[in-house]
Amino acid sequence: MIVELLVIVNFVLLLIIGALVTMVYRSLKSSIHASQDKNILHQSGDAQPPKLQKSAHDVQSRMNKQADDAVKVLSTLQKF
Repeated sequence: MIVELLVIVNFVLLLIIGALVTMVYRSLKSSIHASQDKNILHQSGDAQPPKLQKSAHDVQSRMNKQADDAVKVLSTLQKF
């Protein structure tokens, strides 16, 4: 009786965790697509100095890499 109850509780918890991971994954994925659509480095005109533009590009590249890493982790977790 207790074992069956624990199995049911674990299954429900796994469903809840899976749903939360999926929500976070979809939110992160939509944020990445939105940031790619609104790339702040492609402004009309070069109003920024080249050094500042390079720094902004470096920050954008690091953010994209971290977002890609997070998506990979979430997709791996989603498989479980």
